[in-house]
Amino acid sequence: MPRPPHSDETSEAGKVEEAAVSEEIKYPRRTARRKRTREKILRAAAGLFNQAGYAATTMQNIADAADVHVTTLFMHFNSKADLAIEFGVTSTDELRERAYAARDSVPVLAFFRSEVEAAVIVAKKQSSQSLMLWRGLREDKDLAYALSAYEHSLRDIYAEYIAHQYGLDRTVDYRSDVVAALLVASVSLANDKWVEAPTAIDLGVELSSSLEVAEAGARAILDPKA
Repeated sequence: MPRPPHSDETSEAGKVEEAAVSEEIKYPRRTARRKRTREKILRAAAGLFNQAGYAATTMQNIADAADVHVTTLFMHFNSKADLAIEFGVTSTDELRERAYAARDSVPVLAFFRSEVEAAVIVAKKQSSQSLMLWRGLREDKDLAYALSAYEHSLRDIYAEYIAHQYGLDRTVDYRSDVVAALLVASVSLANDKWVEAPTAIDLGVELSSSLEVAEAGARAILDPKA
């Protein structure tokens, strides 16, 4: 679980954010150019991580693919791990927006399954490329914190969704967090099995089987009288 920021860190983060906003107001063209460069670097890194694998990709490779000087790359990201963390943050931010928009009209289990099915389509299209990236995230020690933080964010998003749908207070009721952990774990377990035997296992079938078990457990916890 990510360490909560110290009050001094929170204050410092606020100052950095204020400075960034101030710079954007004073120098809109400069900040727009920086955003474009950052996005270009992220696209290049994602492509290389998928094609060659995380471990085999160097910062120089990423700089070359993004057509920027390596010094420019380090101005935006200190390491490959920073890039991987950014991917996780972006992914969970987008998921949080979709979840918030859907939670008043789509049951959480239906939403979760639709997200998993969409991810399977992407994984199958990328085939071995997606496999290499997933394996890199799972096996690289430098990414242990990034992966832990990413999965913590997923659990938090779904726990909020569940609490909203079922009217649960997360401060005193563990059910929403337990169910969210169960759902996220079901996907991780299926993905891990696929990584170990990608040619022998159909990812879609494996996820569907794992989800059936997780959904049954979720219903038993949330609707014990059903």
